[in-house]
Amino acid sequence: MSKIHICGTPLSAMTLGTVQLGIPYGIANNSGKPDRDSAFAIIEAAGKGGVTGFDTAGSYGDAEVLLGEYWADKPQKPILVSKMTLPLDTGLSAAEIERQMNEKTESTLRRLQIGQLPVMLLHNPDVLLMHGETITHTMRCLHRDGLIAKAGISIDGHSDEQYASMRDIINEDIYEALQIPLNVLDHRLIRSGAIREFAAAGKILFARSVFLQGLLLMDENKIAEKVPEALAHVRTIRSLAEEEGVSLAELAISFVRDMPEIASLVIGAETVEQLNDNVRLMSCPQISEATRDKIHRQLGDIPPSIVNPVKWVKR
Repeated sequence: MSKIHICGTPLSAMTLGTVQLGIPYGIANNSGKPDRDSAFAIIEAAGKGGVTGFDTAGSYGDAEVLLGEYWADKPQKPILVSKMTLPLDTGLSAAEIERQMNEKTESTLRRLQIGQLPVMLLHNPDVLLMHGETITHTMRCLHRDGLIAKAGISIDGHSDEQYASMRDIINEDIYEALQIPLNVLDHRLIRSGAIREFAAAGKILFARSVFLQGLLLMDENKIAEKVPEALAHVRTIRSLAEEEGVSLAELAISFVRDMPEIASLVIGAETVEQLNDNVRLMSCPQISEATRDKIHRQLGDIPPSIVNPVKWVKR
């Protein structure tokens, strides 16, 4: 795992995902959205646990507002990563795209109560196929004007196809940070060679969906009920973890954490207890190369219907 500094702050190996603080989220969510005091307690526990990265978005309910209120009176600001979503509309003019991007950035800065955002990601990269030149130019302007320190892209569930279709845009030098889906079942960007290319280009890689929205940690009966197609594969992971002498959660963390290309793992929490568990998991032992090889061989080509939550059938 690489050591990165953003705005003078070292990026921690774990970045707290805050979508759960703003809206009920995830197939394994049991407690819904925490209240303000509970959200503050989670943020505080993350800071005490050494977490310096906090991932959010304008579309995550009031998550940006909560982060802004919590950090407002703190002298040392963390690495705040937010995202903007733009309309998938081919009819929009370049001027309108630029206006919306400026407006969304300024709104995020107001909610977070900061003058410069350490990292701004484009949340829906498919829009690059319609307005890539304008978006890239505007990101450069936001960076030039000091509103953002770094720009980037959040690659979504159609990761390998998406990367192939917009490879040249993603590799523009303004896009210094990328957030990608990656876990023991989802090897699409490994298989395509994209992760190696990202690293070779010097991109800062944030890996999300390490537990596949909590699916990997669910009880087997719940998996059978929610995503039955995944059950056999989760059993394979559990078997590999037992052979290695680690928990399934430790295997899932280590598999992603110890890839040299990955800078930080974006992991959410619904409670302080869950947050503290995740911080402890980040110190788990490294899995053996033999086990890593088995994961690649046995789980290297899982269909999108399982690894992409968008494709899960509502039951």
